[in-house]
Amino acid sequence: MTFIGNLKGYRLIYSTQAKKAIDKVPKHIAQKIYAMLENLVNDQSNLDVKKLRTSREQRYRVRAGDYRIIYTVWKELIIVYVIEIGHRKEIYRGQS
Repeated sequence: MTFIGNLKGYRLIYSTQAKKAIDKVPKHIAQKIYAMLENLVNDQSNLDVKKLRTSREQRYRVRAGDYRIIYTVWKELIIVYVIEIGHRKEIYRGQS
């Protein structure tokens, strides 16, 4: 696990793409994704978080079963911005 600091008290904001992705997955997987994101902003212990190597901004990913949640942290705004959600086979395509 890559520790990026305590995110307790941060708000979750979802991109339009992330909202659409959650709407497309089965309900039990969507619940798992929401629970994982709530754990991220409430208590970061025991989460599989890794920093992604990108050129534009610092992005992180957290696992929710076979799905990956890509997000960034805006410390000055106290926000965790969820960029993208997708299956592990497809999520990293087009990341830069």
